[in-house]
Amino acid sequence: MRKNGFTLIEVMISVLILSILASATYELMTQVVDSDIQIREKTERFAAVQRAFMLMEKDYTQMAPRMTRFDGGASAFVLEYGDRKYSLCNKASHHHSIIPKYLTSHLAQIPQ
Repeated sequence: MRKNGFTLIEVMISVLILSILASATYELMTQVVDSDIQIREKTERFAAVQRAFMLMEKDYTQMAPRMTRFDGGASAFVLEYGDRKYSLCNKASHHHSIIPKYLTSHLAQIPQ
C-alpha cells in the first residue's frame, strides 16, 4: 500500500523542531539588538568624554606663561587660568603647583 502524505506524528515532530528553532532564533536576535543598543550608548558616552578631553587639552595648550614676583621676592613663571595660578616652583604657598603631567614637556620649553 502506498502512502500519500505524512502521518500526524511526523507533522507534530516537524512543528516541534521548527518551534524550537524559531524560539532559539528569537532569543539570539533579541540579544544582538540589546548588545547593539548598549554598544551605541557606550560609544556616544566615549565620544563625549573624548570631546571633553580634547577641549581641556586645547585650553591647557593655550595658556600663556608670564613672570610674576611672589611677595617682592624672586620672579617665577606662572600660568593663570581663571582665578587660579599654577606655578612652576613651590615658592608661594597660596599658588597651586599642580600642573598636568602632559604639560610638563611644554613648560620645560619656556625661556627663562
